[in-house]
Amino acid sequence: MKYMNNGKNGKKRESGEIEVSGFFDTGWRGEGEEEIPEKNNLGWFVFAIFLVTGIFFLRISYLQIVKGDFYKARAERNRVKEVLVA
Repeated sequence: MKYMNNGKNGKKRESGEIEVSGFFDTGWRGEGEEEIPEKNNLGWFVFAIFLVTGIFFLRISYLQIVKGDFYKARAERNRVKEVLVA
């Protein structure tokens, strides 16, 4: 099969089809462009989201389970006030 040079995008067959074997596998981006390295920023972001969610969950659990009776009594005292009418 005969090929014609089609510049940097691969080889063009006489039938008009472009051969791109290995083009997508190598991560090649073109002449003068750098290959973008795989970043771990997304992993750190997901970890941070889980960490913050876990901290909020622990704090809410502490306030509800451990300190629940204290805040219930405090709210009840705040709601009910005795007023003397003379």
